[in-house]
Amino acid sequence: SPIASIGDYSLNYWLHMVFLSVVVISIATSMFFLGTKKLGARRSSSFVFIVPTTAMGLSVWYFNEVISSSTLIGGMLAMGAIYLINKTTR
Repeated sequence: SPIASIGDYSLNYWLHMVFLSVVVISIATSMFFLGTKKLGARRSSSFVFIVPTTAMGLSVWYFNEVISSSTLIGGMLAMGAIYLINKTTR
């Protein structure tokens, strides 16, 4: 069970987990709120769709993972949705 093996992880692992949990999430949340202030709630909320697409792209780049074609199409649809939501109407 994962809970029973918590003590098996090294201090280095836990320091990295704390860093990711506190520092990285704080920076990302701050950037989101700054974007909301500058763009407005309607436009900035659409950028939440970027998170899974970016995570998949980074996993391909960093971990050499393979993305299936259906996942790639879904990511492209999400990016298209962001474009359509933020497209200014005349």
